[in-house]
Amino acid sequence: MTLRRRLGRLAVLLALAGCTEQVTAPGVCPDFCPGGQITVVDTIFSDVIGRDSAFTGYLEAYQGEVLQVAALPGIVDSRAIFQMNAVFTRVRNDTGSDTTTVAITVDSARLRLNIVHRDTNATNLWIKLYRLPIGIDSTTTFAQLVPSFTDSIVDSVNLSALLASPEIYDSATLAFWGDTIQTDSAGHVLQVTPDSTLLLIVDLDTTQARFLAADSGKVAYGVRVSADSLASIVLGSTEAFRSAAIVWFFNFPDTTGTPKDSTVSRGAIFDSFVFDPPTPPLDSNLAVGGAPAARMCASTYFA
Repeated sequence: MTLRRRLGRLAVLLALAGCTEQVTAPGVCPDFCPGGQITVVDTIFSDVIGRDSAFTGYLEAYQGEVLQVAALPGIVDSRAIFQMNAVFTRVRNDTGSDTTTVAITVDSARLRLNIVHRDTNATNLWIKLYRLPIGIDSTTTFAQLVPSFTDSIVDSVNLSALLASPEIYDSATLAFWGDTIQTDSAGHVLQVTPDSTLLLIVDLDTTQARFLAADSGKVAYGVRVSADSLASIVLGSTEAFRSAAIVWFFNFPDTTGTPKDSTVSRGAIFDSFVFDPPTPPLDSNLAVGGAPAARMCASTYFA
């Protein structure tokens, strides 16, 4: 190809590169862009959003796997409550075909508490047992039980002293209790399980454990604590299969009139804990998470 022909082609290419096309349809600003300005509007839905918001996942006190017991001045006063299941009040007095029944006579009881957690820094920690009225349930409040927690004490145990007492592991103890125990002069027994749960066993006489046939042997108790500082324990509940349990010791006459001894064990049919100060009412302060906040109350609108 000659130099002259090459220069001719180059001139044509440059001429094409210099050409532009102006689109006549509205696709170029400002013709394509709408006029006006963006307007921001702030709207409050006052009839839709209220001051209370509910959140799932939190449990009521009676639904928990543990019962909180604490006496922390200025913070919380929490007390465990539980009612034991009913017991039969009559039994057959022989093992034959005779269907005749006789009334049982209760002479004592043994109560067991499962302490699944405690503040190890607490000093002079006392556990106090109170008699409560039959019929406590999920609606029972702290205020309703103040009289019972004031004048109906059944027994008290110095847990710190029990933990500091020597272990007893002689053959007779092992044969009866199945493990080593610690005890005090009042006969309270403490056992420490492999998972560090403390089993506290309290013997009760007929004045402390009132067995009434009219109530089918149902009894209710409450637990509170005190200490020089950091008074706090956690008891197991029915939901965790670690509820309080009671063993009734009774006798009844056999066919010859001779008393026969026997026992029957019952667990808690209901357990919970009550506390002060109570859960804030609706449309008040903010309460978040765990007990007592099974729901959340907001002090301001969500918008």
